[in-house]
Amino acid sequence: MEHIRCRHKHYRRILDAVNFFKKIKNAFSSKKKKGHEHIGRKVCNAVLPVLSERISPAPADLNQEEWNLILKKIEFAFIIKQQRIYLKSPAKIKIQKKKVEEGFRLFEIYFNQL
Repeated sequence: MEHIRCRHKHYRRILDAVNFFKKIKNAFSSKKKKGHEHIGRKVCNAVLPVLSERISPAPADLNQEEWNLILKKIEFAFIIKQQRIYLKSPAKIKIQKKKVEEGFRLFEIYFNQL
């Protein structure tokens, strides 16, 4: 019975994390939704100071240089979303979109290490 409870708690944490990341993704979606822009700014304002300080130690499977690169990519994604910079060139838009998506993907993966 204890094993089942432990699995349930672990499953609950995973669901909570997934819901959290869905909320962040929706807050930064390109579709204009009433009230979501305000949430996105709050998230950016909370996360950017932590990322800019880079005080979190590197995870065991990464060296410090790799960890700093990951933190830079995550920080870039949040800065772009916070500043709402719009590009005209389709090629630059595509590159920026990939970088932002990668930054948020890395944020999702390394959230617990921040």
